[in-house]
Amino acid sequence: QGLCITVSQYGKKDRELLKKSVESHGGSYTPTLDMNTTTIVILNKADGDKYRYAKRWKIPCITSDWVYDSIEKGYCLSTEGYLIGKNCELCLHHTIRKVKFLSKNWILTKLYNFLGKSKLST
Repeated sequence: QGLCITVSQYGKKDRELLKKSVESHGGSYTPTLDMNTTTIVILNKADGDKYRYAKRWKIPCITSDWVYDSIEKGYCLSTEGYLIGKNCELCLHHTIRKVKFLSKNWILTKLYNFLGKSKLST
């Protein structure tokens, strides 16, 4: 709620789905980027006029996953892990580190469970 979202770089069907998803959960959709009212820009990549102006105006540019993940959780998630652009590589780095850590612990947990041990001591 209170969010005004615009979309770029998506086909008509995807754009309509994003519009309906945002509006049905209390946000508003606008086809144009406005410095004073747009709060989030949904994009596929760091390219195009909307992206350049949004960055200049400090409006977060994020992937559509943020919309669907927020709906799934039932509240607006932080945009941090969904940013496109300069911070994208940093976010990807942290995501890879987290996945590697979780994968290692998952494998160890499965191994210990298989061996009949209940606790990890790493």
